[in-house]
Amino acid sequence: MRFSYRERSRSIFAQIAIVLTITPLAISVAGASPTSLGPVRTSSPVIGLGVDGSLAGYTEGCGELHAWSPATGRITRIRKEVVDCSGTGSYGDVAIASDEVVWAALEEHNHLYLGVHVARVTNPTRVRTLYDVIDEDVGALAAEGSVVAFSTQGGVGYSGPRATLWAGTTSRVSALARAAGWMDRVAVEGDLVALGYRDGRVRLFQASGTRIRALPAGIAVNGLVLDRGRLLALAGGRVSVRTPGGRIVLSRRIRGTGARAELMDAEDGLVVYRVGSTLRLLRLADGRDVLIQTPKTPVEYLHAGFGASGLVVAHLAAPSRPARGGVVRLLHRRELDQLLARGS
Repeated sequence: MRFSYRERSRSIFAQIAIVLTITPLAISVAGASPTSLGPVRTSSPVIGLGVDGSLAGYTEGCGELHAWSPATGRITRIRKEVVDCSGTGSYGDVAIASDEVVWAALEEHNHLYLGVHVARVTNPTRVRTLYDVIDEDVGALAAEGSVVAFSTQGGVGYSGPRATLWAGTTSRVSALARAAGWMDRVAVEGDLVALGYRDGRVRLFQASGTRIRALPAGIAVNGLVLDRGRLLALAGGRVSVRTPGGRIVLSRRIRGTGARAELMDAEDGLVVYRVGSTLRLLRLADGRDVLIQTPKTPVEYLHAGFGASGLVVAHLAAPSRPARGGVVRLLHRRELDQLLARGS
């Protein structure tokens, strides 16, 4: 819903190309609907995850994309696996916009071909292209409801990095901002779009195109999330909560610092963040900070996002062994409450 994990996905991409296997789920036809109330097991690691409401979208292997409803167990394949699994492309960015799946596909041949596509879960064979271009990359992708926002990067090695923020609906997007530098973080809630630059700058926009606020530049931001009309950012080992006007109303220290800590998502006062390959849950009201560990043995987490029923997480089936595939599971709200009550 609110995140894009390019670096982590690419770090395992070459391994996926070597160890990719076939499972019954991977060969289901588009539109066919196997079911799993969870956990969902994938034949290769999950390289992208997007969550919104009652749906989760996940990308595995070299670009096979599915939508999963944790409540009903329905699984719909949206996109077939890329035939050329050479590791020269990127297919992991995915977001959910109500009942539609939005994803970015970057393929490298003589040029880079970037496409941002949309498909409705009830009609996955009808794919609409929202944006396509040559020699650009996607920086971040986010969606919620009917609003989509993403950043593109181009020009590296020529006139220096240049970036564009695009936002709108699943039918049409327009450019909200253009600037030099890297736009690494994008978050969406309602009509509000947050943009984070690699150098720590943060900008707030309305999806219709109005810039609301330019927040003060700070140290590198390791994650941006919008929750209940407020901006949450992880920087310097603290999660700060700001009003749209930029005023900090709350700040909590996390149990992990440096580049290894990354804000995954937040909802209703709960924050999930990753430190290395572990996940932690932070309750903003009292600062309670606990380790998420399920199943009982430690696992290597890749992605996480809040949905209507709880927290959807993706991890490797076996620590540091991509050949074993991946797992997507739902942690219900009651499980999160139990974790917070027990502490860790």
